[in-house]
Amino acid sequence: NYKPTYLLKGDIAAGGIHFQQLCAPCHALSGIGTNVGPDLSIYRNKPAQDIVEAIINPNAVIEPQFMSYAAETKDGQVISGILRETAGNLEFLQAQGIVTRIRRDDVKKLGAVALSLMPEGFEAALTPQAMADLIAFLKAPPRR
Repeated sequence: NYKPTYLLKGDIAAGGIHFQQLCAPCHALSGIGTNVGPDLSIYRNKPAQDIVEAIINPNAVIEPQFMSYAAETKDGQVISGILRETAGNLEFLQAQGIVTRIRRDDVKKLGAVALSLMPEGFEAALTPQAMADLIAFLKAPPRR
């Protein structure tokens, strides 16, 4: 239960460590991380409850440019990620900034997965105090 999170004082430095370990593979903030998922700087001015809700329910709101897609190739390989199209190719952006490219001609099936790349249950890696620390880091003014 993360309701007590709103009552806890978060530690920005500890939150930065949690961010590096858990969020940075897909998100960038204050010069840390990879630009795969949405820009988290929008959360600086949002209530802690909104941040907790976004972490607990990552599929509640998925911006179209971050929709996950899956492709099955003619040889049976399945590739998923955030879809980018280039001339004759499909690129699937995944955690850590990994990009998998396939030729459009090699695709047998392609469809939206309608899920965030952020897995459900992600919050299980955070105690309420760690969640409060992460929130403190997310809400901290940008580092210069």
